[in-house]
Amino acid sequence: MSKLIDFENFQIQLAQSPLLSVYAEFIVYTKKISIGIVIALLLLVSKRTLQQ
Repeated sequence: MSKLIDFENFQIQLAQSPLLSVYAEFIVYTKKISIGIVIALLLLVSKRTLQQ
């Protein structure tokens, strides 16, 4: 639950930035997707190293 609140706070803070407000939504979702991809890759790597 706290990650959802932090996510909303991050989105609000980006929207308030004069330079980043145009790209705020793109940055937020790109960050969310990239974190998911990194976690998935780390899980795959750890699974493969445990199998060897």
